[in-house]
Amino acid sequence: MIECDSCGLIRQDPRLDWADLANYYKPGYVCHTPQIPEKKGGLREINQSLGSIKRVNLVQRHKSTGAWLDVGCGSGLILQAAKKRGFWQLSGVEPVLEMARYTSKKLDVPVFPSTFEEYPVQDNAFDVITMWDVLEHLAEPFIAINKVARLLKPNGVFIFSTPNLFSLDRKIFKDAWLGYDLPRHLYLFPDKLIQKALQENGMSVNSRFCFTGSHGAWYLDLAYWNRNNHSKIVDYILSKGPSGIVFRLFTFLPLRLVDWLKFGTTITYVARKND
Repeated sequence: MIECDSCGLIRQDPRLDWADLANYYKPGYVCHTPQIPEKKGGLREINQSLGSIKRVNLVQRHKSTGAWLDVGCGSGLILQAAKKRGFWQLSGVEPVLEMARYTSKKLDVPVFPSTFEEYPVQDNAFDVITMWDVLEHLAEPFIAINKVARLLKPNGVFIFSTPNLFSLDRKIFKDAWLGYDLPRHLYLFPDKLIQKALQENGMSVNSRFCFTGSHGAWYLDLAYWNRNNHSKIVDYILSKGPSGIVFRLFTFLPLRLVDWLKFGTTITYVARKND
């Protein structure tokens, strides 16, 4: 990862093109979790749905109806939660062909089966565009932001999350930080650069914050860190899973504070296209 001395942008160098990167998005990738059954099977399904519900609630606070495009929709967990509300005309973009077909078939929503770079431009087509942990994966993120601005209707909302360069776990875990996620993450963005790019494309930042409940990210940080450190205590914690009572007990309150201070693993932006 190379950091620009001028703007602070961090980029991967050299980087793979999509044909090679696709090998790192195989079945089992975290965003390819199967959709939740209509009849929930227990606490695991309920816990799995909470993140999607929080994101749909966020969208609803800023745009209660209209056309919604979810970029990098994966297996469609967020689209699934949104469809249950019945307020939006939903569609998605997903470059992994198997996932695009799966999501479209399961939810009966159109999913464009390719990268966002190849998505056709339709000026003023959407009221909402979301990218949940997607921007850092894109080959041309600033061109993508320009494309979002063109696709959005006036007063439309762009909501996205991306690794937080000011996160506490980046300072603690250093090279083992989840936010680097090589080779999938091609770029990491300082806040000032993100805000500048949005403003240059006619969007204003309404808010930026960290979602509470980032215990899953810290769990993966620990797992990456422990590959080289082999702590038996950490092994025991990891063996109980990210939703295990031991891990949740020790991380719940501290991580709520960390997220409130905007030092969480990822940072979420809500931007609105100017009239």
